[in-house]
Amino acid sequence: MSISEKVVRYTDRTVEYRTVDELLKAREEIRMSLISAAGPRSRVVRLYHGGKGL
Repeated sequence: MSISEKVVRYTDRTVEYRTVDELLKAREEIRMSLISAAGPRSRVVRLYHGGKGL
């Protein structure tokens, strides 16, 4: 199924659909904005001990 109309009007309402490329570009812009707003990521160090202990 594909949408053949980009703008649909029904009574007093209008819906404008975006292309997949436009949506991907918007998603990338939002992602980059969130990354820059969050600042540098902190480093996570996980320690694992496989022995029985003392």
